[in-house]
Order: sequence, then structure tokens, then C-alpha cells
Amino acid sequence: MSSLIFGWGLNQNKILTYPKKKTILHKPTLLTYFKNFKGIQNIACGTIRSIYLSKEGKFASFSRALLRRDFKLYDIKFVACSGEHFLIQNSKDELYVIGLNNFGQLGLENYRQRKTFQKQIFFEEHKIELKKIVFGKFSSYFLSKENGDFYGCGSNLNGELGLKYETVRVVSPRLLQSNIFNIFSGKGSKFVFILNKKGLFATGRNNCGQLGIGSERLKFFSFTKVPIPEEYTIVEIIGGANHTLLLALDGEFKQRFLASGTKFKCGLGENCFSFKEFTFFADKPIKQFDCGELHSMVLTQDSKLYVWGNSDYGQLGLGELTDKMTPTQLYIEELQNVKNLKIHAGSFSSFIWQESIDEIQEDFLNLFQNEYCWDLELCGFKVHKILVEHRLNSNLKKINKVLSNYSKSEIEILLYWVYSGSSDDIEILKQICLNFEIEDPLSKHLVDDLNELFESKKSADFVLKINETIKTGKKKKNMILNVHKKKNKNKNKNKNELEDNSSDNNENEDENDKKHIKEILLHKFVLCARSELFRGYFLTYNDQKNSDSDSVLDYSGKSFQSIQIFMQFLYTSKLKIENNSNRKLLFSELSDAHQYYQINTKSNYLEKLESLKLLNVLKNKIIK
Repeated sequence: MSSLIFGWGLNQNKILTYPKKKTILHKPTLLTYFKNFKGIQNIACGTIRSIYLSKEGKFASFSRALLRRDFKLYDIKFVACSGEHFLIQNSKDELYVIGLNNFGQLGLENYRQRKTFQKQIFFEEHKIELKKIVFGKFSSYFLSKENGDFYGCGSNLNGELGLKYETVRVVSPRLLQSNIFNIFSGKGSKFVFILNKKGLFATGRNNCGQLGIGSERLKFFSFTKVPIPEEYTIVEIIGGANHTLLLALDGEFKQRFLASGTKFKCGLGENCFSFKEFTFFADKPIKQFDCGELHSMVLTQDSKLYVWGNSDYGQLGLGELTDKMTPTQLYIEELQNVKNLKIHAGSFSSFIWQESIDEIQEDFLNLFQNEYCWDLELCGFKVHKILVEHRLNSNLKKINKVLSNYSKSEIEILLYWVYSGSSDDIEILKQICLNFEIEDPLSKHLVDDLNELFESKKSADFVLKINETIKTGKKKKNMILNVHKKKNKNKNKNKNELEDNSSDNNENEDENDKKHIKEILLHKFVLCARSELFRGYFLTYNDQKNSDSDSVLDYSGKSFQSIQIFMQFLYTSKLKIENNSNRKLLFSELSDAHQYYQINTKSNYLEKLESLKLLNVLKNKIIK
């Protein structure tokens, strides 16, 4: 599926990818550069550069000229930006930064600007695993998973780091606080919010009341408590230059959308030095919101887009340069009745696009909707126990207790997320997920959870056995793939069957041949979702309820390494091949494995092989 993406506003240095020499786009314009992209995952757009992250983990970067630069960085999972500094994080959690560094906001221990991506090694050297990264105007903030340690670097000129008057800039990430639950800022903000067990705190610039503290003081140089009702659960806070938007759930899990700051930007039509609730959105459930430096965007659950704030660069997309002090609906004809929309507010630009689901999401939604090989009935839905428990980090007893308080339609929203990682009703999803201590369900990616299952072998209920016979004379391997259900009571029987199969296929071997049996622990629901061959096997096996025999899939001539790589691909849709591997042999075997296991992602699969520079080995054999 190609990407349907619209952009408008500032097009300086062609950061909107619009090829014509227009520095401002006053109305939403289809960005045709991405017509061949298979889904946009995220966008980070500042004033001089923009980064577009695809579903495949590749990115396109635009600045100064319409150029695509990959920088030999692949498998990207996260991008972030302020107006003029940017960060990229890959699947190995390595950080790369680029852009303005006048306050040390890149965390590279100096003030030198970077025009190419450079690795930021502080957290890697200190073995710190990050939970969240947010940027302010001239500052960078990092939250660790362990102990909730909060790090910051960059400007403290307005108190952005909460270091009082100690220094005006920090060139390397410094520990600022511990035991922090969450952190918030914005690409145009000179302030930061932190959330801990005592409540919400803020520090930094407050010239327009953007901290919501209730004071007209221009700056706060230490963290000061923000008066928010105790029963409120903070969902998200995003700031602009002179305003802040806050989304929370009250004690009854009803949505509360508030703002603070100047009347020209906050959307309430009046100056607010404390957070005040929007009455306009009281009956309009919010799916997503974002802030540029001087404008704001809100996408509601019914896919309506509202904008307000400054329009000097056309960032409101209303066809005029008139500012709007209150929310105004922006109508885009091509996106009417289109679901799965997503928005991004750049510094002075705006974007909206259709978020496509990837191949794994499609396979697992198909698994959920068709109830293949389910092993649990949960509140009237047929599901897969291991997946539900793993995604919700809870046992079945707690899951049943929590879901007893929700309607069937609400439970369906949760299960849709469990199987796809996405949702069209974020509000209800977050309400339910808070019961399972999942604060941001959309950041808990399906692929990450599946990869964790594969690597940990947790709750594995299926064994893939590989009987490897090595001829000592000819150095030739003969592989037989034995797939069977894991049963402790049949362990001896399985062993005898495996030996029988091996002897039948190797009756002419030398007496000195060496035999090795290797195992890969797997999960039936994953194999069923991703492979038609396994799905057919499981359905047949389940129909033969009285049969104690194990089925055998004879798949000779493949190495253990290639089979293991392919099985991990079924979990993650990513091919991971070590540099010291026999790449030519693996390419041949992986291509054959794709056909044998009958997966439905042939075109994408071949593209992944090509990206590993393996396609040229057997190109004529595969593409016919």
C-alpha cells in the first residue's frame, strides 16, 4: 500500500519534499514523493530539515535540496526533532544526532554543529536503556527504563534543565532527577514537564503562562508543582513556544483536554496562566494532537482535523495567512471517510497521512478475525492465551477480573490492539490499558513483543526439531525437519520416531556418521498466523483429537542457521544475518524456505533479501 500523505506550511529547503520553488504551501498538498513508500511510520519536521520514517525502518532526510540520504543507517525505529536538531534511534537502541548544537543539545560534549549524523554514545557507554526521548527548542531530555532516571543536556538559559543558576548550558547528558514516571516537552518549547509519584512538575520559560503554574513569573529555574486535580491521569503533554496542551483522564476515565498560555496560541481565546479545559472538545474524543512552535493540530476519533494558532507560513492549511484563536476544522476532501489517520505538527509545517498496517499486523488481524487455532474463549472472543497474557503483562485471572468491568465493544477495541498494535479509539484503549499498568499502549509495539517471545522462548508450546546427520567421509549434511507438539508424556515416543525417520533416510550412510539434534522453541499462534503450511498442519492436527501421533514435515537439505533465521523472520518480519555467515548459501536456503512454508509476503520478503545485498546471488532463480 502506497503512502497517502498531505503537507502544508513552510517549505524552506524543500523540507515538505515539494519539488517546485514554493517556500509556502497555503493548502494541504499531496506529497507525491512518497507514492512508492509502503507506509509512513513517523515524521520529524523542523525549520531546516525533515525526516520521514517508513514502516520498513528506512528514512528519507531533506534539507538544503531535495536529496534522499540514507547514511547507511537502517532499521530505524524512532525519530525526534526540535526546530534545528534531530535524533534517530535504531533497533539496537543506538542514537545518531545532527543539527544545531550551540547549547550542547546534541550531547556530544562540545558545541560544534553537525551537518552529518554522528553517533551519540553516552547512554551506550553507561549501559543505560532508554524509555523515552523528547526535545525542547534548545534542549534534549531522556528517561531511562531503570529507576526512571531523567537526563538532560542543552540550554538552561531559561531554566529548561531545572539546574537553578548553576550553568546556562550542558554539553553531555546529566542526571537531573530519579524515580520519574514520564517526561514532556515540545519542539518549540523552552520548558519541560516531569511526572512522579508526587504529581506534575515543570521548569523553564513561563512568559505567557505556558507552564500552567498559575504565576506570571517569566522563568522558573527549578521544578515547581503544577496544580492539576489529583484524580487526573496524565496521558500526554505537548508544548509550543508560548502555549501548552494537556490530555488527561479523570477519575471516571473521561477525557479532559486542557490548555495554558497566550490567547493567540492556546486555542481558548483568552490568556491562561493555569490549565483550563476546552469546552469545544468536550464531546469530541481526541485521537491525537500535536503542537508546532506557534500552531496546534487535533485529530478526533471520527477523523476530523482541527487547527488553530499562527498562520504566517500557511501552517494552518486554510488557504489564508489569518491567525485563528480557536479551533477551526480543516476539510481535506481526499481524506473524507479515511480511517487510520495520523498527524504531525512541524515547527512551521503540518502533515496528515494514512497510517498503513504492515504485513505482521495484517497476518495477526487475520488470525484474530478468523479465529485460527484459538485456545481460549475470553469474554465471548476466541483468542490465543499466550499472546494475550504477554501483551497485557498479566495472568489470565487478572485479565478476566479487569475485563469484567467493560462492555463487549470495549473489549473488542483492546483485543484489536493486542493483535495489531493499533487502534481507532485511543481513549478507550488507554482507559483499559491503565489497569494493566500500560501507560502508552501505542508505544508497546507488537513486533517488539513477538521478538521478545522468540528470544526468551517464554511459554513456547511447539518444538521444531532438526535431525542433522554429518557424513564423515563426504562431509555432506542431510537434514530432516521434524515438527511435533510438545508433550512430556510422549517424550520417549517422539525420540523413537525421530530416530526411525533419521535411519530411514540415511540407511546407506557409513557407520561412523555423526548425528545431531537441534531444537527451536516456537509458538503455535505465530506459525499459524504467518505460514499457510503450519496453519494447515495445525487445523488438521486439531481435527484429529484422538490421534497421539506426531506429524513430520520432511524438509531436507537446509542448515539449522537458515531455518532459525527464517523462524525469527516469521516473528519480526526482519531478516538478521551475521556478517560471518555463508551469505550465498543462506540466500538460497531462505528463498526456498519462503516457498516451502507458504508465507504471503513474497514481494516484501524478496526486498528484504535485496537490502542485504543477497539478491544478485540467485536473482535469475527467484524472479521468474
